[in-house]
Amino acid sequence: MLQENLIKIYETSFRDNREMPALTDYFKGETFSYYEMAKEIAKLHLLFKKAGVKKGDKIALIGRNNPRWCITYIATISYGAVIVPILQDFAPADIIHIINHSESKLLFLGDNFWDIIEEDQIRQIEAVFSLTDFHAIYERNGKALTKFQRDILKNYRSKYPRGFSVNDIKYPEIPNDEVILLNYTSGTTGYSKGVMLTVNNLTGNVSFARGMVNTQTGTHYFVRGGRTLSFLPLAHAYGCAFDFLSPLAVGGHVTLLAQARAVGSSMVVALNTDTSVKRLGKGVDRPVNTLADRLAVIAALECVSLVTWFDEDTPIERILECRPDVLVKGGDWPVEKIVGNTEVASWGGRTVSIPFIHQKSTTALLEKIRTL
Repeated sequence: MLQENLIKIYETSFRDNREMPALTDYFKGETFSYYEMAKEIAKLHLLFKKAGVKKGDKIALIGRNNPRWCITYIATISYGAVIVPILQDFAPADIIHIINHSESKLLFLGDNFWDIIEEDQIRQIEAVFSLTDFHAIYERNGKALTKFQRDILKNYRSKYPRGFSVNDIKYPEIPNDEVILLNYTSGTTGYSKGVMLTVNNLTGNVSFARGMVNTQTGTHYFVRGGRTLSFLPLAHAYGCAFDFLSPLAVGGHVTLLAQARAVGSSMVVALNTDTSVKRLGKGVDRPVNTLADRLAVIAALECVSLVTWFDEDTPIERILECRPDVLVKGGDWPVEKIVGNTEVASWGGRTVSIPFIHQKSTTALLEKIRTL
């Protein structure tokens, strides 16, 4: 059994790094400092107490990578409850199976996932909360928790009348042999199986990561103030350990991706083939990376469900084959000029033009390199 304890590691990290950025939603531009994260955790602890959550109770969590997904995870394990993260690419039947099999009491989810779940399919769930702002989406008996969340600021100020201080960042003693995570397998040969992981298991992951050294530079991968770009699914054990838990243990800053995925429950990405790119006339050195390499990178992103390609000048054939409910393209194109807009609208879908946040493009990057 390890001497260190994961919960105490976070307690110390939140205190020592309270003024530093902890979590950023890249596309929304929303950032939580360690202090702000600790305040949100304190509010969730009040909610858990109101809901009658006890040590060892299960709380299910499904949604895209975002700061409130991370806050819910830490709030659950630091309360003494068991977190049940669910991969968002699972089929609805598998999601419902995991919620029921785990005997979860509360459910936190991205709003779009509530559309695929019927209340009667999850009878043991007492309440469902949104990962958008933690408001109550559903409550089985009465409206007590709905009202509590509506008045959360009043309840929070009542608990901390003099304000939330660094001394209030204090979590209960949770022994290393206690189960705090129920991680479900991918279910290749049948329904997913729940794997019980203890405080000691996660402490070991974080301790190992903190000691990892880049052999080329001689520096540690995870350091105070270091930046981590999170694109792997956090509901997966590896992504959770190295894109989320480990950076926060040392005062790192995690940036989370996934805006296009946020407008639907699954995202299909279509890429131009190398031949198609060359016909765009952007230069003889384009594409910079081959189709195979580009497909591999996009497929690895947490927010992408499927990646494909098209050899034509436009993706209209893939759009007609896929018949998406939502068609998304970068903000340099007005909706009315986006290829496929008319077709998608004809079957009741919609087209969304997502603005560029940081004005990053291959063309701009190459121009910058050429001036060096």
